[in-house]
Amino acid sequence: MRIRAAVEALPDYSAGRTPALIAAQGGPAHSVKLSGNESPYPPLPGVIEALTRETELNRYPTPYADDLRAALGERLGVDPGAIAPAGGSLQLCRSVVEATCDPGDEVIAPVPAFSAYRMAAEIAGARFIGVPVLGQSSPAGPGLDVDAMTAAVGPRTRVVFLCSPHNPTSTALAADDVARLMSAVSGETLVVLDEAYAEFDTNPDTVRGMDLVDSHPNLVVLRTFSKAYGLAGARIGYAVADPDIGAALRRVTSPFSVSRSAEAAALASLHPRVQPEFRRRLTEVVDERTRLTEELRRRGFDVADSAANFLWIASDRAVQWAHGLERRGVITRPYPGLGLRVTVGCESDNDAFLRAFADVAGN
Repeated sequence: MRIRAAVEALPDYSAGRTPALIAAQGGPAHSVKLSGNESPYPPLPGVIEALTRETELNRYPTPYADDLRAALGERLGVDPGAIAPAGGSLQLCRSVVEATCDPGDEVIAPVPAFSAYRMAAEIAGARFIGVPVLGQSSPAGPGLDVDAMTAAVGPRTRVVFLCSPHNPTSTALAADDVARLMSAVSGETLVVLDEAYAEFDTNPDTVRGMDLVDSHPNLVVLRTFSKAYGLAGARIGYAVADPDIGAALRRVTSPFSVSRSAEAAALASLHPRVQPEFRRRLTEVVDERTRLTEELRRRGFDVADSAANFLWIASDRAVQWAHGLERRGVITRPYPGLGLRVTVGCESDNDAFLRAFADVAGN
């Protein structure tokens, strides 16, 4: 049986280590998982009840989550035709590339970043161009190098991926930087702004994709229910773009990819009665993010100004730290030679990290 060379060359998706895996390998029986950028909270009130009411699982859902698209269209003030839902933003990254790229076309993205950007390009036979992120010593702090990404755009560039806040460096893009990049690329090149963590960004000067969609027909904004809404296990995200692009993305995204259960969970999460609780949880995460940042900086560590629900500690000792933390029951995500990514959890989980990190990295 023949497997395409591009597929053979793809690495397996790295989802990070889990408490069960660490325990099975002889590590601590119970670990705190701060590696997946997941919400520390259960689903919002009403979500579980909505799931229990969704009993018609013998029937297909609508092909493209029509009720959710209508609700999001009203909430965001856009035509539902501009929205393309899918089973998570990973699937939408592939849809963007499949809709625009022929073999040999180019996809530009930062590295390191969400691995789906590279995977989407290589599966489609496109050439992936990775632009290294700015270092901690940059005046702008760590994160996307907009100038370098703009310089990398060529005549065969079909997609440019941006992410704000950026994973893994946690920093957000200034609105002026995105405007500069948008003005530098051809209208035939799609700029994809991945805003998986946008709900945690409290800086009014950083980019907001929904402010730009109407005036930039080549912009695609990706959002997800996995992070702030705590529905990572439900697998549901969506793209917002010009209605023609939205229609194209729906055509290349598998129909029925959003299950009845996932749609019900998302609709319940958007209900007006749960928004005060949603905002309260966001505030708690931001407060804990601030507390962790201040404590780590007090100890002398290089921590970026996070706009997300995780921290970035720049260091070439990240792998060593991560191994030491695992032995003490705390799971984080190292990026070799670059830094350590630590999800902001609940207060007790964050305290466990601070204690373990003091042992591993010193005070």
